[in-house]
Amino acid sequence: MFDIKWIRDKPGAFDAGLAKRGLKPGDVMFAKNLIGLDEARRKVMTIAQEARARRAAVSREIAKVKSINDEPKAKELMAEVGTIKVQLEISENQLVELQRELDAALEVIPIYRRTTCRTERTRKTTRKSAGSESHLGSVASTSPSSTSRSAKRLG
Repeated sequence: MFDIKWIRDKPGAFDAGLAKRGLKPGDVMFAKNLIGLDEARRKVMTIAQEARARRAAVSREIAKVKSINDEPKAKELMAEVGTIKVQLEISENQLVELQRELDAALEVIPIYRRTTCRTERTRKTTRKSAGSESHLGSVASTSPSSTSRSAKRLG
C-alpha cells in the first residue's frame, strides 16, 4: 500500500507512476483526490484533538470550581463537557470513516504494472541464459564438490 505522506510530497511522481502502469483516473484515485481525502481526514483529526484538549481544560476547571463550592458554575461546566463529549464522538466517527475510505482507496492501487515485472524479468533471464545452459551444466558437473557428492550417493 502506498504511503499518503509520500503521495502528498510527490504527487506528480505518483500520478506519472500510475499512468506508466496503464491506469486512468477512473480506475483508481489519483494524487489530487487522495490528497483531498487526506486533508479532510487531517482536518477532522485536528478538530477531535482540539475537542479533547478543551474537554481536559474544562474538567480541570470543574475541579477548581468544586473546590471552592461553586455548584452553579460546576453544573454549567459539566454541561459544556457533555456537549464537547458529543462533538468528540461525532468527530471520532467521522475520522474512522475517512480513514477507512482512504485505506480502501490506497489498497486498490497496484504497486506493479498489470503485466507483472517478475514475468518480464523471467522472460529476459530465460532468453539470456538459453544459450549458456551447456556452459553452466559443464561447470557444475566438473566442480570437485559436486563430483564428491555424486560419488558418495552412488557408493
